[in-house]
Amino acid sequence: MQRCYRLAFTILLLLPITASFAKETVITIDNTTKTVSKMSDCKKGKWNDSAKDACICCLSQQEEETQNPDKAINECIREKHCTTDLIDRLVAQEEGVTTKQELVTKLYDKTVAIKQVNFDYSSLTKEGKFSEEALARFLEYAYKTNKLSDPHFARTNCLKVRDLSKSAGATGVNTLQLFLVTSECQPEKAVYIIKQMGKGAMETKRLEVIYNTPHMKELIAPHHLPGFPIVALPSAYLSYSAHARPKFLKDPLGHFKDATNYLAIMPAAQGIPLGDIVLQYHKNPSKENEEIIRKAYDDIGIQLANFYKRFMPPHQQNDLIKTVIHGDLHPFNLFYDLKTGQVTFIDAESMEKAIKKPQPIYLDLMNLLYVPLTGLTTTEVGESWSGMLPNINKKKWVELSFISFIRGFLSTYPPNVRAHIFTELSAMLTGVVTKIPFSLEHIFLRPALTLKLIKKYVEPALKAFAKEMQYE
Repeated sequence: MQRCYRLAFTILLLLPITASFAKETVITIDNTTKTVSKMSDCKKGKWNDSAKDACICCLSQQEEETQNPDKAINECIREKHCTTDLIDRLVAQEEGVTTKQELVTKLYDKTVAIKQVNFDYSSLTKEGKFSEEALARFLEYAYKTNKLSDPHFARTNCLKVRDLSKSAGATGVNTLQLFLVTSECQPEKAVYIIKQMGKGAMETKRLEVIYNTPHMKELIAPHHLPGFPIVALPSAYLSYSAHARPKFLKDPLGHFKDATNYLAIMPAAQGIPLGDIVLQYHKNPSKENEEIIRKAYDDIGIQLANFYKRFMPPHQQNDLIKTVIHGDLHPFNLFYDLKTGQVTFIDAESMEKAIKKPQPIYLDLMNLLYVPLTGLTTTEVGESWSGMLPNINKKKWVELSFISFIRGFLSTYPPNVRAHIFTELSAMLTGVVTKIPFSLEHIFLRPALTLKLIKKYVEPALKAFAKEMQYE
């Protein structure tokens, strides 16, 4: 037995030691996004055999580890991720950089998605959570230590923080805390949503993939491309170490998982959730609210069609082929501005799956159009629709939502292909339920009911529209 122990101990001594960073983080270099947790993650082979990218990876991580540019450079040279000549070339290439020390700081700011904030956490709760006052102080400190560049967080006395965590459905495994922050630190007031992420580094990586997707940046807030939805993504990510984590994040042995916590900071979306607009109509189906619904779904149809086509090959844009979709487009993940008609996507991390492998658009349309009609959806928003089904005029609702959406969608196509696009849309909206993909099974908890509604209300409305437009 002693020989076995000695052998095991000898093997452990002979194993290569891999240097680890203090925490897992996400970096983006030349539109390549990776999660980095140890020194070996910066090897050249993991960055398309690019010695330059491997060196940038190491320098940016070491800057955060050591807070000492000279030590960071020496460590990366020692680990053979960088050479002196390569560092000199990087200094010459980076605009506004004249010294190696400036280079390390610049690379950190450019590549590291999640900035570590070393904050006095004594004001946090025993569970490691923020109060409204503590979050305001944290944001001010992050700005003063150059972890946040947005001057709207410059001072606590111009920040108003409201904890939304106790609102129904606001928190869960993916969202541990949720805050609304209003800033009057600059002449123009700004409103932000701040979310403590349950899957911090993983979620950040997914969002960074979206941000670096070709043709996407022009759509990401605060940018605005007329005729397209705005994609609301975080403008900054921060991490901090607390002494505790919520109990449900313990491992099976009862130990707390990684003590690193992650915050996402994003500008608040324009308008209000489409779900709230729908519920308001159901409470009061007035002529005024009818027109609001009609116009909202028409605008949504226009902007979704333009979005889907933007990520299709140009020669295939007259067919509803697979493309980049939202992936979780229930009516509470879509905001609509009643004044401007602007559509905004929130909770867009599900988009990453379609970026890697294009998806059929009916996955979005079924959530968007059938959830209000059936009252059946995922448990995440199910309570919001509970009991709604008996109270709506379903024939009128299909006319206001389905047909208005289709009108807007078709208007983005040349007249000579609209009949073809309508045929494809109709097939999606009436035939897909008989062959529900696994990912949609949770939506149609009662597929027989959905099929009945399609036969009784959706198919007749589509036939009437085809006759009106002479598509038959």
